Amino acid sequence: MKDSTRNFLGVMILGLLIALAIIATQMQFWEAQAYPAFYCVDRDGGKNYMFKGEVFGNYESFPFSSEDRCESNEVLVEFFCRGDLSDSEVVECRGDSYNRCVDGECVFLQECGDDIDNDGDGLIDLDDPGCQSLTDPDEI
Repeated sequence: MKDSTRNFLGVMILGLLIALAIIATQMQFWEAQAYPAFYCVDRDGGKNYMFKGEVFGNYESFPFSSEDRCESNEVLVEFFCRGDLSDSEVVECRGDSYNRCVDGECVFLQECGDDIDNDGDGLIDLDDPGCQSLTDPDEI
């Protein structure tokens, strides 16, 4: 192969490598613009115990996602955003507005639907003659 042909091929290969490097740099730039390194979105608007939510985003360009969940019948793990980062807290589902954790949210169940023997007669909910339906307010 002649030196001039070899030089021409060398220049062409070098030009191709430079073009590929420029394209790769531009792709990384646009990718970084579309997906920031840090962000967090909370679908239920923050610390909202009465709605099952999800937190998702990026941490150092790595995606994350967490859903609110029940740790037990009375304990909720609530995920929320703290700035651009995800955080969580453990909440007892007890109060005037709710008394049980069901499917990632605190809900209020009437005595006849809470799986507890509220009147102490040894019978729970619909097995108790004081309960006609799950929406009855008490077992008496």
